Amino acid sequence: MSVINSTPFGGAFPPGPGFAGFENGGAPLTSMPAMAGDDVATTPWNAPFGFAAGGEPAAGAASSQSLWSFGSVMNDFMNAVSSLLGQLGSALGTTGSSSGTTGSTPGQSPLPGVPAPAPQPPGSGNGETYYSSATASSVGDPHDAFDGTSNGTQIDNRWNNMDAHGDLLNSDSFAGGYRISTAVTQPNANGVTLNESATVTTNGGATSVTLNGDGSYSVISNGQSVSLQQGVATSLGNGESVTLNADGSLTVNDSNGQGGSIATTLSLNHSSGVDVRASASDVDLGGYLTRGGSAAPPPAPAPTGAAPAPGTGAAPAPGTGAAPNVLPPVPPWPTPLSSSTSSLDPFGLESL
Repeated sequence: MSVINSTPFGGAFPPGPGFAGFENGGAPLTSMPAMAGDDVATTPWNAPFGFAAGGEPAAGAASSQSLWSFGSVMNDFMNAVSSLLGQLGSALGTTGSSSGTTGSTPGQSPLPGVPAPAPQPPGSGNGETYYSSATASSVGDPHDAFDGTSNGTQIDNRWNNMDAHGDLLNSDSFAGGYRISTAVTQPNANGVTLNESATVTTNGGATSVTLNGDGSYSVISNGQSVSLQQGVATSLGNGESVTLNADGSLTVNDSNGQGGSIATTLSLNHSSGVDVRASASDVDLGGYLTRGGSAAPPPAPAPTGAAPAPGTGAAPAPGTGAAPNVLPPVPPWPTPLSSSTSSLDPFGLESL
């Protein structure tokens, strides 16, 4: 290959310090000077470190098997990423397993130095309230009552109601739920009704115990009819049992295995109605009786300072909120010209 010793403009390189790899005037160097104390020759084509001129490994350099390779660099990179992921998992308090499950210890913060979230009260997300103890009843024609203690607050309500209730009392503290419902008789001449029947339903509706006003009863467990022997507790599964008492009443006991329990007795009264009495401890409770006679949960209170009805323009009471959006008054029409002013002289110039 010939070397052209000229500039792009046709002239020779000017004398002076040579360019990299060229002598003064542009003549190519025959060889690059070796660095002091370095036995690796530097080639004009900038051979990689550790190689002598011509591309051969320098004397004393590592063998070609231990030199740089793309595979070894990627392997080191992946090891570093794996180590970072492991440290991140440790910081978050999670652990991996062959099944792919992750998690953290309940009640502990997932991040170091961050306090754990405050525990939520039981039943707060299901429309139910936790009661350390409670009794509920619907007896006679019917007279309803609910007494309970929740977070240190005592509740004592009594009232009369002669309607049927599909959700007289319920609890989500038991497997498949727990619900008591009633049906009522037709009103008599005085407009009085009685509980015609009462049912305790559990296990997602698959298990039920019913007592009717004529003294008959039915017990269904997982869809199968169950026979009872007087005075013998019969298991219905999931910690629930039913007992046929000597007076013909039925007592349903249910325990959730975590300290919570509820016992409900269905019995006949002297008017051939069905009385319901329940006693519970350390469970969530909801339903008609817990609301003190309200047919439905009370609506949320209206926010203070609400905007007035459209078109009224009334301002809310002081301190209750922002003033309503009322349009400003229309400014008056400009004052008309004086009657003495000529239409041909609207500015009254003639009088000047």
